[in-house]
Amino acid sequence: MKKWILGICSGLIITVGGGFILHHVTQPEPTTPVKREPIIPPSSKEKEKKEEPSKCSGTWKWNASTQRCEKQIVIPAKTFTIPLDEKISKVGGRIDFYMNRERLPGMDSQGKAMYRYPQGVLQVVVPVMKGNRMVGSLYEVIYRVKDGYFCEVKGLPETTGWFKKMQVAYSVRLDTDCNKSNSKCQVRLVDSGSRIHITTKSMRAVITQKRCL
Repeated sequence: MKKWILGICSGLIITVGGGFILHHVTQPEPTTPVKREPIIPPSSKEKEKKEEPSKCSGTWKWNASTQRCEKQIVIPAKTFTIPLDEKISKVGGRIDFYMNRERLPGMDSQGKAMYRYPQGVLQVVVPVMKGNRMVGSLYEVIYRVKDGYFCEVKGLPETTGWFKKMQVAYSVRLDTDCNKSNSKCQVRLVDSGSRIHITTKSMRAVITQKRCL
């Protein structure tokens, strides 16, 4: 009886063990998935950046930091004579610089400033003040380019706040900013204070093929 039971147990052990071995042998080895980096085609912007330098022809040069075609020009010195409505003993007022736009004299029916937006112009507007009253003014385009837009005039202080809202790019004060050794303007009274002479020194400007402001 014991032999019969031992025989049955041995058969079960061999059967179970053989099935486990067979299952282990026939089961395929797990494979480690290969990680593939996605192939991302270059975007249209990247293509444009790569192709852009070839578009800078003639005197235009590619600026890698700003990603645009640029060139620099020299704006020659300019002298203005402004007659005044009444004599003054001290110069007051400003020189406002407008890029790619012109400030028109006067105001519209709602009391707002009026502008034109021609391409590539640099205009100065000079209000001469006596206290809080304007006693003289000048509106003049001092330089014009036909193949681009003004982007920067070097050496001039950029405007902030209210002047920026009035679309003034740069502004210098006649009484405190001019007549210095490193200033971009010279001003003096003539004809016993009934006129002023203003000279803007030569300046270097950056021109771009497309509007940058």
